[in-house]
Formats: sequence, C-alpha cells, structure tokens
Amino acid sequence: MSPPTSLKAPFLLIRGFFYLICCMKKWLFLLVVLSHHCMAQSIDSVSFPNKYYFIGFLNPSPKEFDIDTADLGYSTLQYHSFSTNGQMIKVTHNQSFTEFLDFKLDLTKFSHEGNFIREYLKLYDVNTYLSFSNKEQSYNAKLMLTYQKITMDENGGLFNTNSINMDDPLLNPVKLATAQNVSKNRYHSFNHQYRLSEQISIFNSLSVLKRHKTYTDSSPNSGFYQNVFLDSTKTNDSIKYNYVYSRLGLKYKYFTISHLLNRRQMSYYISDSTDIDNGLAVSYTPSNTEFNLSLSYFQTGQYRIDIEKMFGKNKQHRLLLLAARQRVPINYNNYISNNFRFQTNYEGQNTQSVSYTFKSKSVVRLKSKLKHYTNYLYFDKFSQLRQYSSSIFYTTNELSLFWVLGNFKGAHSVHHQWTDRSIIFRVPDLSTSASIWFEKTLFNASLLLKMGLKGHYFTPFKANTYNPSLAEFYLQELTEIGGVPLVDAFVNFQIGSMNANIQCQNLVYQLTSHPHYFIPDYLSQVGLIKFSLIWKLSNV
Repeated sequence: MSPPTSLKAPFLLIRGFFYLICCMKKWLFLLVVLSHHCMAQSIDSVSFPNKYYFIGFLNPSPKEFDIDTADLGYSTLQYHSFSTNGQMIKVTHNQSFTEFLDFKLDLTKFSHEGNFIREYLKLYDVNTYLSFSNKEQSYNAKLMLTYQKITMDENGGLFNTNSINMDDPLLNPVKLATAQNVSKNRYHSFNHQYRLSEQISIFNSLSVLKRHKTYTDSSPNSGFYQNVFLDSTKTNDSIKYNYVYSRLGLKYKYFTISHLLNRRQMSYYISDSTDIDNGLAVSYTPSNTEFNLSLSYFQTGQYRIDIEKMFGKNKQHRLLLLAARQRVPINYNNYISNNFRFQTNYEGQNTQSVSYTFKSKSVVRLKSKLKHYTNYLYFDKFSQLRQYSSSIFYTTNELSLFWVLGNFKGAHSVHHQWTDRSIIFRVPDLSTSASIWFEKTLFNASLLLKMGLKGHYFTPFKANTYNPSLAEFYLQELTEIGGVPLVDAFVNFQIGSMNANIQCQNLVYQLTSHPHYFIPDYLSQVGLIKFSLIWKLSNV
C-alpha cells in the first residue's frame, strides 16, 4: 500500500536514505577513511544535472582563478549520488609548500548512466593552481593548468512529446539514436607582476585556451536536422579552436595602462581561419573601491567601457554602466563541416546596460538592469544563424528577502523579465523561488540539523531548444515549458567538519503524472533522490 499523499515526501526521504546507504560501494567507504585524498563538489540542486550545466564544457571560455588563503592547509571531500544512476566526486586540496609558495588541486569526475531517454555522460575536470610571492612581496606569479574531457551520448530529445511512457522511459522514441559529442579542453594561464617601487608596477599575463570538439552520428535522422543536415550517410565533424590572450601593462598608483593581444584560430574539416586583434586598456581603481573605471579598445572596433560607483553608508548601493561592442565569434562568419555550413558577414554585437543593486544587511536585496542590444545574433528554428540589426530592449528586476523567526529561516526571491522582441529573445516573464527550513543544534551543539523545502517556478514560455550537432540553442515554436513548480525536500546534518545532505527533488512528479521539461524535448529528472557527503579536513 502506498502512503497517503500528505506523507509522500517524508516517506520518500526515509526510503531514499536507506536505499542509498545500502547501495554505497566499498570503494566509497575507502575514500571516506583515507582522509588525505579528499573530494569536494558544490552543485546547484535545481539546475543540475541538465543540459545547461554541461554546454559550458562543449563551449569553454577563459577562467578566473585565485587561491583562497582561508582554505590553505585543508582538503575537502564531497560525494554526490543520484538515484538516476549518476554520481559525482571531486577532490579539492589546498597546501602551502613554503611561506612563499601555495598550491591548489581541483579534480572532478562525474558520470550519469542516463537510464532515462537514453543519454550517457562522462566528465573529467582537473584544475591546478600555483601561486608564488617572494620574501619582499615585490614579485608575485600565478600559474593555472586545466584539462577537461566530456563525452555525451546525445539523443536530440524526445521525438514525440505528446505520448510519454513514464513506466518504462527507455521505450520513448528519441530523435537521435547514436549521436555523440566529445570535447577536450585545455586552459593554461600565467600571470605575474613586479613592483618597481611603492607606486609603480609592471604586469604581464598570458593565457591559452585549446578546444577540440568531435561530433558523430552514424545513424542520422534527416527529419531532425532538416535543412541543416547535408550528409545523407554519416556525420563526423572534428573542430579545433585555439585562443591566445596576452596583456602587458604598467600600473602607477590607481591607474593602469596595458597592451592587449587576442589571437583566434579555428580549423575544421577543410579550411582554417586565423585572426589577430591588438588593443589598448586603461583603468582607474582607487583603494576605497567606491569608484572604478575601465576602458578597452581593439583595432577591429571591439571595445568595452565599465563605470562602477558604490555609495551609501555601508556601500549598500551599487551603480554599474556598461557599453560594449563584441566581435563575432570566429566560427559564426565562416563555418564548414560535414553536416552544417554557412558563410556570412555579420557585424559585431553592441550592448549597453545600466544596473543598480541595493543590499540591506543581507536581509533585502534588489537588482535591476536595463540592457539594449543591436546586431543581436541567434539561431532560428532551422538552426541557421541570423542577426537582428534593430534594437532589442531587455529589463530584469529581482527582489530577494531573507528572514529568521526562532528556529525557522527563509529565503525568497521574485524575478521579473521583459523584452520588446520576445519572438527572438526568449525569457519567462516571471520566476520565483522560496526556501523554508528548520534549523537547530542538538546534543550539546555537536550536531546541527536543517530540514525544509525549497521550490522554483517560472511562467510558461517557448524556450530555445538544443541542437547537439552545434552544441547551441535555437528557436522553436512547438513546445511551451514552465508553469509547473519544482519542489525539493531536504534534510541536512552537520557534525564538526562533516556534512551529510539528502534531497528528494521534483516532488511534484510524485503527486502528478504531468511531465516537466527544463528545456523543450528534454524531460527533467523524475523523482530524483540525491545524497551528498561533504567532509573538510586539515592536512596538518
């Protein structure tokens, strides 16, 4: 007999907890015992795992990096297990070799067997950081080495979203049967600065981003590709991107001036493209950080201007003005591959924005932004690249509130968006999220218990859908997503430096048979139970 509807959430949490404990593998126990090999991961429970998270690995960009000195001497273990046959492990290790040399290792492994609508995923992400400062603190250098590999068995989403088999999802027909994306990314950067005097410094930075992406489909479905698909027997694209970024500059007091060099290269099936862009950057950043100004301009006409002003007694108010012209990505004007080709002459996209942020002692936060686009680039319903030369206005306003009432706490946000060109710029009009939990220390403050609910909702809209062969999102007019709340229940235990968390996600699925899509053609995980173990340990 199934439990009453009102008891389903706690019943599932308890059942999921014992199920996960019983199914833990022996090697996981060894990982917990071997405290010096620690693993960690921070994941947004609402957005993960899904396509939006992993597209960033297929389309990588330069990374920001630094070492948090507060974590030096610590390692952290996090293990995440999903009831949908997925798991994630990550090692974060911070260490000071000497008084002048700091090291950080960040290693992630994720896999998802994809028993739902036949998707499979493997991800490896390794990041190493090295920071050096001499005894006089006149010279400092930072080195970052990154390697990523992601393999995705792509299905193109459900072939028919009107008829869904929830009892045996493997029987659902999908648009692609044997397609696969593989991407290998390497990002290396070296930044160093030498102080000539108390007021004068010279600095240099160099970074290289290499990406090799291969897409294959040995049994293509021409109905899915429509007029994008050219090869009637098999697709096999291998595309390489190389980006080099260099910056050499001089700093005097609060002013800096530097030379910029960006080199882009792309090679694919039958052709190569390379361009080099030189630029100049100027910035003004006083020590009080109440006013910041930065300007960069390149010979191709690309530029960016940022003006930031903070005011108020505790810098509660922040005003940011931005104007930019961005070069067209190197593969957007000339793209030739086995299954997709175009040759165009698009202009750079222009963006102007003004944003305002108000914070009130971490209780209330208001964020407002107005953006204006011209020469906006997008993919139409046939996955063909298009440019909208006229103006597009976009506004966003978000209000957040945090409250405490005894042992109960809550965090809420309401987000409103509007655009005058919703036909090509797709966003939900309204989205809201809320978290309410009970928090109490037990057993002479040796245990911190948190338990509660969190939910997310956005109004229906015809969101962009995903094209695996391009690893890009394009317009569609057939499916409307949203209008169904996402509700999660969680229990969290913290004992010293160890934290255990159990989440039962998408409770609405347990109460209704109506499916929920996080992007068109791709169902969200049904009744996902997630177990997380976090352990922060000292290396001393």
